[in-house]
Amino acid sequence: MASIRKRGKSFLITVSLGYDAEMNKIFEQTTFKPDLYTEKGYKKSEKTLRKEAEKFAREFEKEILEGGRITGDKISFRQYYEEWKEKYAKNNLEQTTIEGYDLQINGKVMREIGHLKMSSIYPLTIQTLYDKLQQAGNSATTISKIHNILSGLFKIAKKWRIIKYNPCQDVFKPKTDYHVEDVQCWSLEQAQTFLELIKTPLPIQYKDRQRKSNTGAYYEVKGYTEYKPLDFQFIVMFEILIFCGLRRGELIALEWKDFSYKDRILDINKSTAFLNNRMIDKSTKGHRSRKVPLPQFLADDILKLKKQQKEYMLSIGDKWSGKRNDQQKIFIQQDGKQMYLSTPYNKFKSVIKMCNTAIQDPDKKLPEITLHSLRHTNATLLISENTDVRTVSSLLGHQQTSTTMNIYAHSLYKKEQEAVDSLAKILNSETVVVK
Repeated sequence: MASIRKRGKSFLITVSLGYDAEMNKIFEQTTFKPDLYTEKGYKKSEKTLRKEAEKFAREFEKEILEGGRITGDKISFRQYYEEWKEKYAKNNLEQTTIEGYDLQINGKVMREIGHLKMSSIYPLTIQTLYDKLQQAGNSATTISKIHNILSGLFKIAKKWRIIKYNPCQDVFKPKTDYHVEDVQCWSLEQAQTFLELIKTPLPIQYKDRQRKSNTGAYYEVKGYTEYKPLDFQFIVMFEILIFCGLRRGELIALEWKDFSYKDRILDINKSTAFLNNRMIDKSTKGHRSRKVPLPQFLADDILKLKKQQKEYMLSIGDKWSGKRNDQQKIFIQQDGKQMYLSTPYNKFKSVIKMCNTAIQDPDKKLPEITLHSLRHTNATLLISENTDVRTVSSLLGHQQTSTTMNIYAHSLYKKEQEAVDSLAKILNSETVVVK
């Protein structure tokens, strides 16, 4: 039973919870401060005050024994965050995700609210934090990510009975509107041009440079252009990116066991990421595995690449550092090890420049988009071919169709406008005269 001790105008309530492993007494305490006067202004008797304290003590003890004690007034946000990482994040989140949280929380949030007790963090506290982040130049997308992280943190804190409610629920976060200029992609004609050019020898330009002779004298070497075919694995890589819409990490993580020539599919079940300056394989974004169908020509090209890789492995013998089974990565370095995560991006940028060198007409040169824009190109072209949003969302591995609709709203609007114009054309194709 809770003990009650009067201290001046308040009462100290203590609930004993037994002993710990070292036989130290465990207890929880709180202070009850009663109203000394009734609503009519009469002073309450000591007996009345005692009864109110006893009632409060019973409720306090019940809350403690049922595990419902709110301890947010004893733990700071900084302390809670470390506790959350140890007891929740380690068992439920990818290490790369935790590192991403650390980057946002320790870099942008902790200095503002890290010292505050959990119970003293209110919606206005969070709103003020977002305002400061916006004034510091952080984008609406970044603040939205931080909001989602904080909301998840406070949600767990509520479940653990550290706080009574989630302060993020009543906060206005900046809107993250996707504009057409945010989603860069190629048109159908540009994608076709790229796919055609990478199968031809591409120009490599060498600039004027100085060289040193055996005698120590310097001489000038004029620049020249050399045409070389692109390594076949890069041709296959770019084809997969355009026709399948994979993320970079998903592409680099592909193993031969993920490819089925018979079924013409790629099984997307993992993604490569950097962790502590090394590459690791983790689950896909949103933990959503998916099977992506392949057009026949691409399945043929991937099978051809597999045969080439096997021949290459045998040709270099002991210099091969990759695996010799179906767990071998599809995209590799010269020694058979997994391709670096940065290689596809760097190669793509250089190949675009080579393609543009080969294109004589200035109006037909390819826009220098990012590697991820090939994923956007895939989605936009699918939508332009009247593929329904649910199918596009499934192929891209989005958790919700709303994500697809938000990102590609402009393309979807164009298709809706075309549909309305088409209907108007049909309905107005004949003039009906009513007599």
